[in-house]
Amino acid sequence: MSYDEKMLASLAFIAFIIFSISWIWNYYKKHTNHVSQKVGIKDFGIAFGLFILMKIIAVAGTLLNALVTGNAMTSNDAALQSSNPLAIFPLFLILFNLTMGIFTPILEELTFRGIFIEMWFKPERKWLPAFITSAIFFFGTWV
Repeated sequence: MSYDEKMLASLAFIAFIIFSISWIWNYYKKHTNHVSQKVGIKDFGIAFGLFILMKIIAVAGTLLNALVTGNAMTSNDAALQSSNPLAIFPLFLILFNLTMGIFTPILEELTFRGIFIEMWFKPERKWLPAFITSAIFFFGTWV
């Protein structure tokens, strides 16, 4: 792929992500009883606390993996580390990280937790749909 083709592919991907998020968000607002809430400093504190907790869990998981299997890293980590970061088109790397860290979680939450729960379950039921959507996430990544 030439530089121009890579740039065009990156821009097309950005346009696709923007379209997807806006379409699913508008669908969610139209077909559910969405109530907008303001984001406050407490919400950022909770998000940061969960980020720290996830890092602790990731480190503990890595240590447990090394203890149980004797491998210093998982096969996924080894595959990621084996690629040459200098050979990767920088915008691809940025888009990959944005997609994994921001875009995909937004789309998953809107699709599964938002639309799925709001349209298929009664409002007072929260645990059953949360369990079902978590199982869908688990089996989707497990398979």
